[in-house]
Amino acid sequence: MVNTDGRRQRTEKSRERVLEAVIELVEETGEMPIAQQIADRSGMSIRSVFRLYEDVNDLQASAVRLRVTQLRGRYTVPDSAVPLDERLDELVATWTEVHESITPVRRVIVGLLDRSEPLREQYFAGMRYLSDQLEVVFAPELAELKPTDRQRRLAALDVALSWETWHRLRSTRALSTSEARAVVRLSVDALLGV
Repeated sequence: MVNTDGRRQRTEKSRERVLEAVIELVEETGEMPIAQQIADRSGMSIRSVFRLYEDVNDLQASAVRLRVTQLRGRYTVPDSAVPLDERLDELVATWTEVHESITPVRRVIVGLLDRSEPLREQYFAGMRYLSDQLEVVFAPELAELKPTDRQRRLAALDVALSWETWHRLRSTRALSTSEARAVVRLSVDALLGV
């Protein structure tokens, strides 16, 4: 009799090794790795890699899903009951770390969005997750606004704290991490009337 639980566990471990290989290679090279690189890094054959995933799109989306899960596990959402100034300090510091750690993967993903529906779905799910966090963190401040104003303010906060804004500050404007963090904090302070 075949032990299907053991087989399932081995398959899951193999899938995770492949995904970790993809993430590591993207972070090291700034490019989506080719199948041979993934196989070499994971210690598997190319054939084995593609027995675990339907296609390249599935593999890429699964790697992004894993990276997002890893990041979610490392960071907490500030409690809306904490004073605003403390929430802002914590939120901006956390998002600085998130944006810095996700940048290599994010750059690659953005270039692949038009070619992969599963990847696009993961990308937008991650963006919605971050937007939803803002609604929770700033619930007391947003509750004081009319519905239309609340949605506009939330959209402006979303842009101020987005990876795209972070990337522009770090790459286009060539700001240091601490300088970019100060600009983001200034923007959020202005939006919340601090």
